Amino acid sequence: MADIRSPVLDDRNGAVYWPGVLQAASSKTYLSAELVQTLKDRLKLEQTHIILNTLTALHTISLNGSRQVRDQLALSKCMKQLERLLNRPPFPGVEMAAAQLLMDWAFLFGAEDLGLKSFQLLTNTSKHRAMLQAMQASDVAVLQREDRQLGMPCFAAAVRGLDFGRQCATQFGGLLTGTAPPQTVLSRLAAAAVAASYSGSSAAAAAAAA
Repeated sequence: MADIRSPVLDDRNGAVYWPGVLQAASSKTYLSAELVQTLKDRLKLEQTHIILNTLTALHTISLNGSRQVRDQLALSKCMKQLERLLNRPPFPGVEMAAAQLLMDWAFLFGAEDLGLKSFQLLTNTSKHRAMLQAMQASDVAVLQREDRQLGMPCFAAAVRGLDFGRQCATQFGGLLTGTAPPQTVLSRLAAAAVAASYSGSSAAAAAAAA
């Protein structure tokens, strides 16, 4: 098993270690098997800070990596662990944190495998659908979407993802909310999914979500 209490992702106080997280997110084209295994193993633990810091790492990796990296995440066993956190949370509030990560992925990458799989996990049950009605995309995701729509160039500096540990420290057990997009996230995602089901093309899903 990989080193689950790696100082690469956690500092000595249990908070997220940003230099290590940004280093993990530095690969634009491929994630090492060791890193993917470490992320999956950390999500299996019943320790609050390790799970939340891992969600932060996943969020950051998705924002900075290429579509190839995000496709790799979509195919990884991390998705199965995120589903487990949604359905059988090891502590109160973690299901909301996992749902926030999946919502941001569906919001940002709805035309990609990662976004489509995230949407499916979030809408599999009536419980999750009801939870979504009260949630919003995070501020980080909204800003990233605006930058992508404006065609902002990608500079060398990496972008920090959502710090789930900090969010839960102030709103533990509550919703991790951000700035609401012009249209509700759930209706936007639903429209994209319907368009994709009729056309069978990811391009149509992207157009519906835009």
